[in-house]
Amino acid sequence: MLHWDRGYEMLQHITELMQHLLKVERPTRMAGRRMILLLVP
Repeated sequence: MLHWDRGYEMLQHITELMQHLLKVERPTRMAGRRMILLLVP
């Protein structure tokens, strides 16, 4: 991924906005070329 840092920042921002509705089950991580964040209600 060329701009992985921007993707990470975007996922962190989404997590902050939704923290009252969602819980982070697995933090942001890279899996090959994909960035994964697992959220649960």
